[in-house]
Amino acid sequence: MRLWKWIAVFKTSNAKFNEALGLLRDKHEHFHASVRKIKELLKKGDKEAGVAIYQEEMMANAKATMEQFAVIREIAAQATNLYGKMERQAMGPAAEKFNTVSDSWIRQWKRTLRTVSIGSRMPGRTRAEPGTSPCPE
Repeated sequence: MRLWKWIAVFKTSNAKFNEALGLLRDKHEHFHASVRKIKELLKKGDKEAGVAIYQEEMMANAKATMEQFAVIREIAAQATNLYGKMERQAMGPAAEKFNTVSDSWIRQWKRTLRTVSIGSRMPGRTRAEPGTSPCPE
């Protein structure tokens, strides 16, 4: 998808990103307006005025456009870094803690199942009695 088609449908709640994107659109439009002015002046044979617009407007708008791309890249890099930190946290210590708790829970569950299984094999008892629980309270 081309950049401007993507920008037309892109939505975010990031205020800094939206501000940079708005400035990017504005400066990019001014850049193209400068190009149109230069073309018109050159068609009329006014090369001197065309060069002046190029130097004073078009290049300034090109630079401002690129600066907004840099701002957007920085915001994207910050988001990528935050996502990486979140992923490392979720998949690092948090995952280790989950595995420890999960392993502990599985061991307890297996003990409970063995207790119920052993209890159901006791003489005179074919299954767990209603209202009884092998789990400690």
